[in-house]
Amino acid sequence: VISRGKWMTLSGIFNYLYHNGDKIVVGKLLGTGALGLYQRTYSISMLPITEISDTFGKVTFPVFVKMSDDIARLKRAYLRSLLTITVIVVPLGVLIFMYPQILIMIILGPQWVDVAPVLRVLTVFGVIRAISISSLSPFYAVKRQEFVSQITFVSFLGLVITIIPFVNMWGLVGAAYSALFGTLISLPLVAYYLNKIFSIKNKD
Repeated sequence: VISRGKWMTLSGIFNYLYHNGDKIVVGKLLGTGALGLYQRTYSISMLPITEISDTFGKVTFPVFVKMSDDIARLKRAYLRSLLTITVIVVPLGVLIFMYPQILIMIILGPQWVDVAPVLRVLTVFGVIRAISISSLSPFYAVKRQEFVSQITFVSFLGLVITIIPFVNMWGLVGAAYSALFGTLISLPLVAYYLNKIFSIKNKD
């Protein structure tokens, strides 16, 4: 429990810092008004998409655990799950990306329509994040929590490196770009570790 629990704790810490670091910097550099607006826009872009991926994660994880001794079967189940999530969240993300002004006017009001570019970037972030999060369940299933910790750390590191210069250059849009960069930079590591657990286990 202690051996695996430390990785879960680290993942939780890095994940919390990753999802709140941009908000802390926005509040410090741009003020509380900008922070409130960014948080609302963040919620609009993320909530419908992450709810889908979280639900799928809760359903598929126990199934993946049962398949952990049959990696070929686990891989097939993972790919089907990934395809299903992608088919759902990508069209939803495209819809939000194409019509951000309408969504903002409905939820926030017409006076906030200027944040549409922020919503567009955060929507791309939300779609990619939903797909990448769905790829973490196989790591938990085969008890490789350290992979998740490393992935979340890389995302956090990408945010830390870019958040201040991006916010200084582009304001709220820069914060959104920083969050997106943090997710993008972790994708090669996700792909590498997925290939590692599937290929090594299949050889066994």
